[in-house]
Amino acid sequence: MKKLLISLFLMIMSITPVEAYMNQSNSDARLASLIISSVSLSPKFISSVTHYTAQTKLASIQVNALAASSKAALSGTGTYTLKEGKNTIQVIVKAANGQSQTYTIEINKIGETSSTNAPSPVNVTYHHLTYQVETDLSKIRFPDHFTLSSVHLNNQEVVALKHEKADYTIVYLLDSAKKGAFYVVKDGKITAPFESLTVKGELYIPLPLKEEKKDGFKQTTVTINQHTIKGYNFENKADAAYKLLYLLGPDGKAHYYTYETSEGTMQLYRATSTSLSSLNPILLMTTFVLAIAFILLFIKYRSFKAMSLKKLKRMNYIVSKRKQ
Repeated sequence: MKKLLISLFLMIMSITPVEAYMNQSNSDARLASLIISSVSLSPKFISSVTHYTAQTKLASIQVNALAASSKAALSGTGTYTLKEGKNTIQVIVKAANGQSQTYTIEINKIGETSSTNAPSPVNVTYHHLTYQVETDLSKIRFPDHFTLSSVHLNNQEVVALKHEKADYTIVYLLDSAKKGAFYVVKDGKITAPFESLTVKGELYIPLPLKEEKKDGFKQTTVTINQHTIKGYNFENKADAAYKLLYLLGPDGKAHYYTYETSEGTMQLYRATSTSLSSLNPILLMTTFVLAIAFILLFIKYRSFKAMSLKKLKRMNYIVSKRKQ
């Protein structure tokens, strides 16, 4: 009975943190970020503050927001046409359990509406093609681990997404056919289309290869989940199932990773002169040898201890006899 009670207690203790986390996630009705194009909020956004004011001469604005929980529903974002004077906008976050929280923004529009204070589109050039920056992201699905931010393009501040753990920013661009996609921004310039890979539930972002030529490797292309990126083949034929990739990892840092094509697994690459395919047998053999050595040492120690006790008892016996 005592053992049963202990088992039940341990089971409850192990489940409670998971349930607590799930309940917290289901009841989370906070915003993680709130940005209004070309408008500064007062005070600066903090998820715990639900009332803001702003002032502008613009005829219309774009309200972008991101819920703290991926399970929460969001309403009130998008494009708003402003009237002169006070304009009230409400962004509502509804948690998975039905609880909701309202963020109120009071915008005071000053001056008459004219073409001079209407928001002008921001255009950028990439590979000799012109794209328009999308400022209304209310209907765009954000990549995981990115939050709302802003960046300067063509001397104008535009809405952007920033990686939670890395200095990595993307913007959403529309081509001439109004087809949209995310692009990477660095030092105020568009540098590449944004790509991401999800492997075993983890997000990885391909980065430009650090080296065109790398000793022991040959540059190639690798296809993972219908995404084709640049990487390396191992010149050692025993490692034909492995590919070397340079990625921004889940920790927000750039690393070389080895991708195992048959199992579809990703792991950090550590340079070694030993073939990757032979690492597991070597590791097993080393572990086996160490285990045998430990057992032999333990047996020797027990034997030595037993002999020492035996000698000690004999010496005590001889001393006691002499005293008699």
